[in-house]
Order: sequence, then C-alpha cells, then structure tokens
Amino acid sequence: EHCRAEDEVAGKKNAVSYCILEANATRTEGSGRNRRTVLIFKGLIVRLDFNKNFLGHTIVVPDRESKILGGLLGESQTRRQKELVSLENVDFEGEFSVYSTDQQEARYLLTPKLMELILEAQAVLGTKLRLSFHDNSVFVTVPQTHDRFEVKLFGEKVTPESAVGELAEVIR
Repeated sequence: EHCRAEDEVAGKKNAVSYCILEANATRTEGSGRNRRTVLIFKGLIVRLDFNKNFLGHTIVVPDRESKILGGLLGESQTRRQKELVSLENVDFEGEFSVYSTDQQEARYLLTPKLMELILEAQAVLGTKLRLSFHDNSVFVTVPQTHDRFEVKLFGEKVTPESAVGELAEVIR
C-alpha cells in the first residue's frame, strides 16, 4: 500500500487545533501483466485535537461499508481487535457502525450531541465520513475527487479560508 499526503492547512478554532491534508492512498494488486494499481482513498484527512488522551481506539465507519470484507481503507485488520458498539441513536446507527477496544469510552466519546454533529457534517459535505479516535486526536476522512488546494495560473487566489470552504463550518 502506498499513501501520499500534501498541502497541509493548519489552524486553531475555539482553542481546538486542527490540520487538513490532501491524501491519496493506493494498493497494487496482481502480478505480471495483471498487475494494477487500485485507488483506495482520495480526499482529505482532518485531524482535530481533543485535549484528552484516549485509552482505547474507536473507529466510526459507514454502516454499509463495515460489511465489506477488509473495509475500503483496510481497517478490518484493526477492527478484529475491537467490538461493535451499540448506541442509542437510531439515525446514527443507520449511517455508521462503531468499533472500539473500549466500549465504555466509545459511549463516553460519542455523546448524543457529537453523533448529531457527525450526521450534520456528513450532510453538509455530501459524502461518507470515517472517524478514528486515537491518542488525543480525532481523524476524519472526507472523500473528494478534486484537488481542493491546487493553484491555477489564471484562477482565483487560493487562501486557507477558500481552500477549507465548508470544512470551516464542520470544524466549528
């Protein structure tokens, strides 16, 4: 597997540090003439500092994709060491599956308000999100097909604000 990241935008909003990277992850499959490169993920990775060190590791994946063998980002390897977490938000559970090494911490992290915010963020961005709560950060993947930070010779000037766009609302 090969992962490449570029164009980091970092900042602080309401005392929360964040950074956004464009990432491209591929995997080579087959051999000889059947060898091909498969795109696993193209988009943004957003890291938000949580100011709390997590004891466990909790991941939130799109519900229908959690059934795919291996998962789109290959997280099934880490999922094997985690248990499926049941939550009380029917709308959230209709969209996401949650796996964690610490059931109690996962329920503590995924408050009703946070689950609501994640659903809203997914609606604003119009794409399937994945989250990982690890160490003292939450990582969010946002699939994108276009290069958000690319500078065009005769285009508008790219600023952190214009590049971040609707992500500023999500981060807020």
